[in-house]
Amino acid sequence: MAHRWLPLLFLSLLIAAGGAAQVHVKGTIVRNDEPPEAVEQATVRLLNAADSAMVKGTVTDREGHFDLNGVRQGNYLLHVTYVGLDPIYQLLHISGSKTPVDVGTITMHDDGVMLGEAVVTARAVEVQVKNDTVEYNAESYKVAEGSMLEDLLKKMPGVEVSSEGKVTVNGKEIKKILVDGKEFFSDDPKAATKNLPAKMVDKVQTYEKKSDLALMTGFDDGNEEAVINLTVKPGMKQGWFGNVFAGAGTRRRYDVNAMLNRFVDDDQFSIMGGLNNTNNLGFTDFAAATFGGGPGGGHRRFGSFGAGNGITASGNVGTNFSKRFSPRLTLGGNVRFAGSDNDASAKTDRQNILPGDSSSYDHALSQSHTVTRNTGFNLRLEWKPDSLTQVVFRPDFSYGTTHTDASEMAHTLNGAHDSVNTSRSRSTVDGHALDASAKLDVSRKLNRRGRTLTLSVSGGGNRSVDDAMNRSDTRFLLFPDSAETIDQTVHSDTRGYNVRGKVAWVEPLGHANFLHLSYRIRRTHRELLRDAFLADAQGQYTIPDTTTGRNTRSNATEHRVNLSLKMVRPKYDLTFGMNFDPTRASRLKLPSMFS
Repeated sequence: MAHRWLPLLFLSLLIAAGGAAQVHVKGTIVRNDEPPEAVEQATVRLLNAADSAMVKGTVTDREGHFDLNGVRQGNYLLHVTYVGLDPIYQLLHISGSKTPVDVGTITMHDDGVMLGEAVVTARAVEVQVKNDTVEYNAESYKVAEGSMLEDLLKKMPGVEVSSEGKVTVNGKEIKKILVDGKEFFSDDPKAATKNLPAKMVDKVQTYEKKSDLALMTGFDDGNEEAVINLTVKPGMKQGWFGNVFAGAGTRRRYDVNAMLNRFVDDDQFSIMGGLNNTNNLGFTDFAAATFGGGPGGGHRRFGSFGAGNGITASGNVGTNFSKRFSPRLTLGGNVRFAGSDNDASAKTDRQNILPGDSSSYDHALSQSHTVTRNTGFNLRLEWKPDSLTQVVFRPDFSYGTTHTDASEMAHTLNGAHDSVNTSRSRSTVDGHALDASAKLDVSRKLNRRGRTLTLSVSGGGNRSVDDAMNRSDTRFLLFPDSAETIDQTVHSDTRGYNVRGKVAWVEPLGHANFLHLSYRIRRTHRELLRDAFLADAQGQYTIPDTTTGRNTRSNATEHRVNLSLKMVRPKYDLTFGMNFDPTRASRLKLPSMFS
């Protein structure tokens, strides 16, 4: 009988060992002030005691706290660094206990080395904090030859790159990547992380970027976004450079990518393209924007651009540029084309546990084929006609088409494995979507003390149209034997627009105090027109399907009046104020063509 317990005992030991294999290490870093002051953005690294290889890394938060998760038992060296303070080295032993390890409060002391007139060669600081910017020195993180920016970011403490390519810094998702302060492929960070070579990067800076309007007025409008700015090595800004990658594998898999760049002074030009059938998409975010709704009020998405299911063959080409024609005129933007062809199939077997110790079983086979094409561009024009006036204009356009063909066979059984029903279904969808928007910001300084008048106007519209055909045949096999057939066409037309205007006045009050008064109006409009028909006895789609058809219209008008006061002091800025936000909204159900 004992041998029957051995597998259970062995399994229990494995579970216990796995649960104890990893622990949580935390602590607090302070400076030797009186009273002690928390050290923010200190670099904390956990090194293997045997060979000093880095195991985990992070940076401290505002209170000086740090957390290292998933640390296995063993002997480590805790290494803490911060510019201007002596580094800390502390031995750390992690036992098999599940109890979190708190190293307590670690005090860092000022670097007491006083230098006279001497030339000192030292290793560059890995991380520095400059006001609201965290700056990483790329030379401090070694990557293999030919690595991309994504590989470099993964080495940096506080920076995480998901399997889908999403970049977060200290928990905040990066929305844009800039190169020497200029936008690189607009709102698609993956275009930079997966294509820019790591060897071109000198510094990686992360911060919250304010909107154009906020930079003009000096008042926060709540539209900040987390960005990464890459400073390019001086030696890489003297002409052309690029990279080419090609690979092939079994089952006729292939992946080809190429990129060519020219950075000279303040001018930038990049062109890149790729072909593959390995689900490696270069312009995923552009496709999502095309079918995901935008400034015009949003429209339905046709399907993700070759998202994780199945095998996707894709191709893309795009160019990004920034040209400074004069100190007063700069033009930048990008143009891109992308397409994908996705094949997916799935087999599903599911058991449903029902009350009363009964069950049912579902078996299904499905397959789909989706073809997507899209194109788009966006531009940014900055013009300073004189030293007191600034104009920023941003147009944006995207257009895409899609075709999807999907089918499924399903079979349901009861607890006794008797057939309950069988079904076959097939659907096709053809659609296209258009999205266009523009924004104009104009600012004029009326005196040198800070009196400023700002005007902002923006608007956009979009439309998506798709035609679908759905047919399903279901047979119910239990008593009484019956069948149900749905043969349907659906036409959907979704359209919308919005317009927005804002005027703001900034008035200086005394020394380093500013009064801000603004008025904003925004109007949005959206319509959904959906007509559905069922097939008649002759196979013609003439019977209205009132359960699926729907026509709606919604409108909203929003006003906002803001009055705020900003006080600028050497060590802090203080802004307080109030908003008045009257809003009017309506939603109507429109009569359909069947009424």
